[in-house]
Amino acid sequence: MALLDKMSFDYTEQGIWVSDKVFLPFFIFPKNNVLAIYNNIIKQRIRSPAMVFCARQTIPFFQDIYFAEKFYFVSLDAACDTVEKEIKDSINYYLTERPSEKVALCPYQRLTSREIEVVQYLLQGHKPSLISKNINISYRYISMYKRSAMCKLQVETFTELYCKVKLLERVLLNESYKVEGCIVTEAILENK
Repeated sequence: MALLDKMSFDYTEQGIWVSDKVFLPFFIFPKNNVLAIYNNIIKQRIRSPAMVFCARQTIPFFQDIYFAEKFYFVSLDAACDTVEKEIKDSINYYLTERPSEKVALCPYQRLTSREIEVVQYLLQGHKPSLISKNINISYRYISMYKRSAMCKLQVETFTELYCKVKLLERVLLNESYKVEGCIVTEAILENK
């Protein structure tokens, strides 16, 4: 907030007035805790377009969750002058008219159908031995598919995987999203 005062922006606790008639909401996630981010996202119901202030390493997490929306990410880890530049760049980008942009692909499209299947079983609390019996693959492949899925979804812990998948499911099941060709949507809808 002190930085916005220094930059002489007209702002409130909810966002910045970037011109007389245009209001750009912002959200601040000071903690780098995935569970805290998960709970705050659900509570705040973030809508696009918006500016998101967060730790640099959580930016990929947010970009995957809001893959089809316009969000401007500002890293809280950077020096003051860098943050100021990122804010100005975000506002300029927001204000400039661009031809219609291509919608980003669903993050689940990075995963193979087998990886999705293993992740869904793991998130339901099944043990790897039971999963290997159910889908008829060796026990060793379960951990390989899990590691591969976590790498593709850019998460490091199982908690992060859980939070990201649950948030993505929420986004994909929302009526405003129609993601074509995304394998997981059918699987999620079947389990609903």
